[in-house]
Amino acid sequence: MKKFTFLFFIAIATNLILDSAAFAQITQDGTATTAIQTTDGAAVVVAKPTGIAIGHVMIATILQNDNDNATLTNPIAVPTGWALIDGKKLGESGGAGSNNEWWASVYYKVATASDLTATDYSFTPDADADGTQAGIIAFRNVLNSNIFDVTPGVINTDNADDLSATAITTVTANAAVIMLGMVGDDRSFSTWNTTSPGALTELYDVSTTEGADQGFGAAWSLKAATGTTGPIGTAELSGSESDFNGALLLALRPVNPTVTTANLWSVSGTGEMRKYTVDPVTGVLLNGPAVVITPSVSTAAVAKNKITANDPTGCIYYLNRDLDNTLNGVVTVYSVNPDGT
Repeated sequence: MKKFTFLFFIAIATNLILDSAAFAQITQDGTATTAIQTTDGAAVVVAKPTGIAIGHVMIATILQNDNDNATLTNPIAVPTGWALIDGKKLGESGGAGSNNEWWASVYYKVATASDLTATDYSFTPDADADGTQAGIIAFRNVLNSNIFDVTPGVINTDNADDLSATAITTVTANAAVIMLGMVGDDRSFSTWNTTSPGALTELYDVSTTEGADQGFGAAWSLKAATGTTGPIGTAELSGSESDFNGALLLALRPVNPTVTTANLWSVSGTGEMRKYTVDPVTGVLLNGPAVVITPSVSTAAVAKNKITANDPTGCIYYLNRDLDNTLNGVVTVYSVNPDGT
């Protein structure tokens, strides 16, 4: 009883600061930056997107190719301060001694104080790389303690003529869905799309004929509702050549998730069971209290049987309270639907 009384008090107290709470959606910092390196094995240097501040999140894609012997290694050495999301070989073609080969790597970085004065970032490919590209996109209002709304998967290379990224399932409203694409030819990208949130806004689309030819691109959108992006994320590639390509979907979690279903309940002994919607990051009361039911017994505890409290399904359970010290340790477990039925 004490635990739920305390939570009830917190929910009421946060109502006092509701009006001053800042709710922010994920937005892009400046514009995406890209660079191409034409010197074999040399570092590719890409400018920092404008507007970056401490805590902002950067996503970098590195694409490299070899046009003579297919001896590239991947991923490249992780640059200082960056963490690898995935690195994968897109494919190779050609006969012995003249193989063409393509590798892609995706990294992320949370901006620190040193990034405020940085002007660019350097990524060093394999020494045998004949052409290297780098692209960076940056976002603000991402939850640093849990950057990815769903654990990142791997670059999908099971593709034909166009891109197809493996679907992901978001758990937070207004997560930022980002799709990255790479191709082993100088082809352009268009019509980036998912079932949800639908069409994605292109961030960059760059190709080069350096080495074995290649191109990469990216697009994104906010996903208002939680759930799958599925069945796949897609993008059109110019021409119809079935070149080696890869695609990856990521989701960034907003710093102030928008919760739309009740995730906190209270009972008051002899009164009503009430529900509240509380921001799980800030503790700010978003909605409530609202009466669920008035139990016919004096209540002592309340809980939900779903692992995720924000799930609108499941049942609410509560116990009867030993109001007159007559239960002798025997209590009854009651349950109702979230709407009180």
